[in-house]
Amino acid sequence: MKEVLSRKETAQLLGIDIRTLDRWRKLGRGPAYLDLTCGKGKKPCIRYRKTELERFLVSSTKNPVIGN
Repeated sequence: MKEVLSRKETAQLLGIDIRTLDRWRKLGRGPAYLDLTCGKGKKPCIRYRKTELERFLVSSTKNPVIGN
């Protein structure tokens, strides 16, 4: 697998819609990302490192609460 993924590849890997990934980024709650946009008025060039996705998944893992 590539080390740096596009928004589309990242969303597919996480099993979410690309709009959800974009919303998470804007809210500051998704995985860490790279902003490779060059210059004002240019189309955004957002990429995600595979290692950051793995870190995000680990930090998002929750243990089930076991009831009595």
